[in-house]
Amino acid sequence: MQDRKLEDYFKFEEADLQANREGHFSTKQMDMLAAMDSSDNIRRKISGVGSLIVALAGLGGAIWVFVSTEDWISKIMMGIGFGIFWPLVWGGIGIYLLRSPGSKRKYKLGQAQGPVSYTRHINKRTGVKVIGYWLLHVATMRFYMPEGFPKLMSAGDEYQVFYYTRDGLSKIVSVERITPAA
Repeated sequence: MQDRKLEDYFKFEEADLQANREGHFSTKQMDMLAAMDSSDNIRRKISGVGSLIVALAGLGGAIWVFVSTEDWISKIMMGIGFGIFWPLVWGGIGIYLLRSPGSKRKYKLGQAQGPVSYTRHINKRTGVKVIGYWLLHVATMRFYMPEGFPKLMSAGDEYQVFYYTRDGLSKIVSVERITPAA
């Protein structure tokens, strides 16, 4: 029963677990990773268009100040700042985001096996326990789990966890219990 709850929580099936045991992602898992990359690419394109709009707004503001004011110092300062530098910076960012290839990450399946334990993350600067998530420890790996994470994996039991790492955080794709605690 515990294994079924793990499958439901981490959204994997026996076929996914079997593929992970063989050292590769299942088709379903590869589709999930591709969908995340696609979503990132869409956000990247939207941010690029937004940056171009900000560049145009700066240029429009400089033109408006140039036309509406008679103070030549303001005209020159606004013309240089918002008419030249603002569009160059924001336009450059927008063009970079739109032209760059986006995310085509190569994900590597990782594996950790060992006893499970749970802790709170302690802020190194303040020494205070951070509320909002738990740290799930398996062997030498740690996984950030949300506050409401049901502790489906019994502390002290040995589990085999399959995961990938993205943006410095490891995410679990499948897990199985090996042996209960002695």
